[in-house]
Amino acid sequence: MIEEEKIERLMYSYDDWNTVAKGKTPNYFFQIEKNGQALHYFGTTHSRDITNPQYGAIREHWQEFLKRGYGTNAVAIVEGGVRTVHESEEVAVEKDQDPGFITFLAAQASVPAFSPEPSREAVCTFVSKKTSEEALDCYYLARIAHAWHGRKEPKPPLERYLIRNAPARFVSEGDEAFSFTEANRIWQKILGRPFDREGIEFLALLINPTKAENPLRDTVRATSTYRNIHIVQEIVRLYKEGKNIFVVYGGAHAILQEPALRELL
Repeated sequence: MIEEEKIERLMYSYDDWNTVAKGKTPNYFFQIEKNGQALHYFGTTHSRDITNPQYGAIREHWQEFLKRGYGTNAVAIVEGGVRTVHESEEVAVEKDQDPGFITFLAAQASVPAFSPEPSREAVCTFVSKKTSEEALDCYYLARIAHAWHGRKEPKPPLERYLIRNAPARFVSEGDEAFSFTEANRIWQKILGRPFDREGIEFLALLINPTKAENPLRDTVRATSTYRNIHIVQEIVRLYKEGKNIFVVYGGAHAILQEPALRELL
């Protein structure tokens, strides 16, 4: 396994963002091909709208990947966990956005999907060197609540969604209740306000690593940096095993990981 410090040095950092992201958003694609083996990487915006032009672009790049013979010994890499193979592209996007879409396409070609997300414990270990556990918990609650707002109806009540996804400190024994009291205490301590589960704009700010006004920016950057390190480690591992790889991940991940992948593959 390649050392985390080496990968972090090779990647772009968020301090580089304003320079390296110019002209590469909202979608960014790059490819690395050597000795008959390929990595194709499509950076997305997360959308539940099948008419978003990115879905046509993903399909075109995927078809080109297959046309050039890379569907043999291949893997599709998806963000946020392996998804269900839905009955159509439209349902896949409505329920699981771009990860669902590429999972659907890959299944049609008998290509397995894999999600290289690190464990929460591993993220906490890395991030604890740069920020507090309570700041990290604030971020996780913001990310979960923001994700809930983005889901289409019918969806579970917010409290049930929090119970299923929030850090253990907020959930009662037996997964019966979410402690809004504890959430309010930590948010008040770190952010100076109670847990704002309905403030969609503030929740969006708290999970954005590129906004200078984000009070959790250092925490979000550290979390995202570790995710990028782990994703690069897994891509390199699969590539060295001889896999052809098609990645669909958020655009910032594609842009920041690219220099490390070009160096290591």
